[in-house]
Amino acid sequence: MKPQDLLPSYVLEHNARIAEEAEEEKETGMIRLEQEDFGTYLIVDEDTGKDRLVQVDYDYPSLASTFGWSPRKVVRKVQGKRCKHLNTDGTVLCRTCGATASMFIASATDYLDEHIGDTAEDPGYFFNPDCDEAYHG
Repeated sequence: MKPQDLLPSYVLEHNARIAEEAEEEKETGMIRLEQEDFGTYLIVDEDTGKDRLVQVDYDYPSLASTFGWSPRKVVRKVQGKRCKHLNTDGTVLCRTCGATASMFIASATDYLDEHIGDTAEDPGYFFNPDCDEAYHG
């Protein structure tokens, strides 16, 4: 009899789940933000050196959120209270306070400019866990 045969099945399932999560974490690497010409950005895979160009400002809120930005950085007040922008990802108008997509994009761009060289966990720019191969936007 093997030692693992003595463990209850829920312990074995838990251990298998932890091992699977650890393997998934290994597959998602780190990315680095770099600035490119003409107000564009590069995302660089820290492990492979591969890069992706992000050149459409509409993509900046999503990219900035990867590095810690949030639409909440855009300060607008409604009835004396700061709006949390819960109904926007930064690419559309906030229906609560009227903050425009342009305001969010400008804030995200400023944030990106201040965080050149920062690293973050790759949310799927180079590896998409739902697919067998890298995401090719």
